[in-house]
Amino acid sequence: MEKKGRVKIWDRGFHHRRTEGTSQQSRREKVFAEEWKDEAPQIVDGILTPPHRKGNPFELHKWGNPATKITRRDRAVIATLMQWLGSNVGYSFLVTALKKCGYEVIERESLQKMRDELHTLKQKAPK
Repeated sequence: MEKKGRVKIWDRGFHHRRTEGTSQQSRREKVFAEEWKDEAPQIVDGILTPPHRKGNPFELHKWGNPATKITRRDRAVIATLMQWLGSNVGYSFLVTALKKCGYEVIERESLQKMRDELHTLKQKAPK
């Protein structure tokens, strides 16, 4: 039996070593990979749950539907994709897609700087 808290090899991306660096990209990939590891069971089960099914969508194994069987390789491919979203290319893909949906991605530091500048302008404005 596997120890609690230990990540199964197939729950990591094929290039999980990229998360061990100290660059901004490595840190971002690590965040995406860890978030996926934490949320994967609920998300995958939710995606694979047929909409007409009643009951708990997180109990796919009880339904015995072979079309929803996920292999170890499938899990590793999905984990790789999720980690890739944290890479420079993957992150650029996300930002572009979000912009097309009407959203803007702003780093917290930039947002705080903008808030500070706005606050300063409000204080200087005549009353």
